[in-house]
Amino acid sequence: MLKRMDKGRVIATETQEDESQIFVKFFKFHKCYDLIPTSAKLVVFDTQLLVKKAFFALVYN
Repeated sequence: MLKRMDKGRVIATETQEDESQIFVKFFKFHKCYDLIPTSAKLVVFDTQLLVKKAFFALVYN
């Protein structure tokens, strides 16, 4: 479905909704670890962690 804006711009609203639903549908049936190879490392950081500490955590892991 396309919507025309005032200045002639066209927005594909249905396509944008479908693209965002791809991830929702995937995670309904899979775990996030299904995306990661078994030989890979996963490092998770808190958003409150200082950049310097995050850097050293990456170096040591």
